[in-house]
Amino acid sequence: EIKAKVMYLAFLSGENRDTVWWVAFLDLRRLDGFMGIARWGTKMVGVLALAGVASLLGCGAEKEPRVTGGEPLVGLTLFEGWRDPRSVRGDVNTEGWEDSAFISPGGDRLYFGYTRWDAWALFAGFGLWVTGPERPGHLGSAWDIYEANFLGGAWETEHSRINSLDPSVSEAAVGLDGMESMMAFVRFEPGGDLYLGFRGAAGWGASEKLPPPVNTPCEEDNPHLSFDGGTLYFDSNRGDPLGETCFDESDGLQRTIYFTRWDGAKWSTPVPVAGAVNETDVRWQVFVTEGEKLAYWAGWSKDCGRTSTCLYRARLLEDGSYGERVLIARPAPFDTTSRVSVISIGEPSVTRAGDWLYFVYLVRDSDQHWDLSIGVAGK
Repeated sequence: EIKAKVMYLAFLSGENRDTVWWVAFLDLRRLDGFMGIARWGTKMVGVLALAGVASLLGCGAEKEPRVTGGEPLVGLTLFEGWRDPRSVRGDVNTEGWEDSAFISPGGDRLYFGYTRWDAWALFAGFGLWVTGPERPGHLGSAWDIYEANFLGGAWETEHSRINSLDPSVSEAAVGLDGMESMMAFVRFEPGGDLYLGFRGAAGWGASEKLPPPVNTPCEEDNPHLSFDGGTLYFDSNRGDPLGETCFDESDGLQRTIYFTRWDGAKWSTPVPVAGAVNETDVRWQVFVTEGEKLAYWAGWSKDCGRTSTCLYRARLLEDGSYGERVLIARPAPFDTTSRVSVISIGEPSVTRAGDWLYFVYLVRDSDQHWDLSIGVAGK
């Protein structure tokens, strides 16, 4: 049985008692499953070696940037040189719920999650309304991962082979390494856990559940792999590195952004990312650039104003922490009456050249419909 829980839609108050509206976040859970991790070390060593050789040979180089935007997005203020935010054109966005966007380093492949469930109905407490269109290959009504290729000036979307063939299992929240040979994602069967999938000559092979203490009884979500595939980032409500305690999220998101490194045999015990990434009042959905030099994430702090989540960026310092945060995107106030304004933004990812920013945005386009779709901005 699918169990859906609405996490919150509440106020936050600033020093001057300014009311800040927070967007509702959805926590989808299902019963725990198990998948073995045999041959783990062999696969990881092989993939990392391949990435290293390819880097030396110049493979995975940035392709020529392409114009990928559709309709302009209203109410979204951009900083630090980002401009012209638009919806992604082609067949990526629908009347359904697109989420978990991840752009490939070359900007020619877009990964994202999709569900036919109605976002407004879930956030409003009306349960699982199915209102989104059925995409080719979609199994059931819950989350599946899709891959879109940039062809002929627009995106063409296909159902990813990383998905389980079991319609009672769903997948979302994706992040890939620089060679796109490994995919980290969340699989709900029905409880959500972090998985890794490996791509070979024949495409995506079997996926494997990450072992403890990467996965714990707490929430682990929004995974992201470093460019070389050796570091995994994710956010969690765990109260300690081993996940022996979990923060209660019944009245608000309580996430910390963690990372774990592959040492050739196993993943290290996760530890919080040091510095600005974990210093906003709310933080999750991290993305790091090649060499982990820049970190982007979604979050809220006072500089976000009377709105929902903003997007931030911070630079890696010599001591391994991330320095002062920089606001790069702020949506319109959450209590706006506008039917076209972007009122929430999240899930940032950036091309290798740093010239395209992809994200998920929310528009409250009617009293009974919220549109969650994927947008893009350029430099």
